[in-house]
Amino acid sequence: MVEGRRIARNLDFSYMIAIAIILSIGLLLIYSAVGGLSGSDSHYFLKQTVWVSLGIIAFILSVGIEPALWVKYAKYIYIASILLLVVIFPLRYVGLAGSRWIYIGGIAIQPSEFAKLSVIFILTRIFTRKRPYSIRNLIVPTILVLIPALIILKQPDFGTATIFPFILFFMIFWAKAPAYIVILLITIPSSLAFALLGYIKFAIFVFATFIIFYIFTLSRVKAFLLSAINLLVGASTPFLWHLLKDYQKERLMTFLNPKADPLGSGYNVIQSVIAVGSGRIWGKGFMQGSQSQLRFLPHQRTDFIFSLLSEEWGFVGAFILLLLFYFILYRIIIFAQKTTVEEYYLLIGGVFAFISYQLFVNVCMSLGLLPVTGLPLPLVSYGGSSMIVTMFALGLPMSAEFRRRWL
Repeated sequence: MVEGRRIARNLDFSYMIAIAIILSIGLLLIYSAVGGLSGSDSHYFLKQTVWVSLGIIAFILSVGIEPALWVKYAKYIYIASILLLVVIFPLRYVGLAGSRWIYIGGIAIQPSEFAKLSVIFILTRIFTRKRPYSIRNLIVPTILVLIPALIILKQPDFGTATIFPFILFFMIFWAKAPAYIVILLITIPSSLAFALLGYIKFAIFVFATFIIFYIFTLSRVKAFLLSAINLLVGASTPFLWHLLKDYQKERLMTFLNPKADPLGSGYNVIQSVIAVGSGRIWGKGFMQGSQSQLRFLPHQRTDFIFSLLSEEWGFVGAFILLLLFYFILYRIIIFAQKTTVEEYYLLIGGVFAFISYQLFVNVCMSLGLLPVTGLPLPLVSYGGSSMIVTMFALGLPMSAEFRRRWL
């Protein structure tokens, strides 16, 4: 009895309550998206209740197990996740725009979701032993991140593939890397954008990076080499463009001009923006959205569930959901600041990058501010693999905080 009270005192209930509220909101939205229990797609709601239950179990398991254990066996977890992405490729389930799932006994499993955790674990292990204080120390981590990213891009799943470089970049920053390395992480994606603007603007950008790197390193050789990295990345833009599938190129072009094909490639984005705007301040009411209930809004239980929320619950509902996510991310940062264990600190940083990236991309995608990528809204969108992995990931910071308070 005394032991149970001590455990309860060391748990962060505000953190868990915020997660529980978001899970409840997600279930209500999916209930609306499928038309209630009498709808033809009601089985999706029933399945989601199962996924949420399994997610809660995953959260409890994550909190209960020492986080350092996952880092200790990170190599084996990483290898297993890569094998899951590659070896079982013939068993994949072919769905929208690609082959992303393993279909076993009527249940679709998405291995790329579990690969996110394995990358966080392996980067934590590497950066704990060898901090990213030089370019040389970044070679192995970069390779380990690119392997699953390229495999997932081949499926093809561009949206999920982009999260792996972001986790790497953020964890390098989180590990307090030197300023010139942080700047390099910012200029690499920027070089891709400037390469699309023309040769002259790209040349000016590369020259500017040389000046910036020289200011921070006071070494012409280092500045030249770092600028050369940006030059190579920018020069590879045409090659990377040809690697993309036709539908991925279409999504990027649609992002630049969605009205060019309003009934085709631009339809999803246009309907999503209409749904968000039509909700106004208070929304149209639960299960009263015209875009969602009349099925104008596509993929409303997955990719565009935030648009469904905005239409039915309005700006107020969307603001409340984002406020809950802000609170969760804020608590995660607080947990990281309080821990004195290096592995915990880096692990929490990886979880923060994972959750915040998916939240940002999904919301911006629904608002038409980013290309459609298919990344789910954490804890809200329909999906078993995503739910279980996200809940497990959210349990890791809680586990670190619990052990700090216990001691």
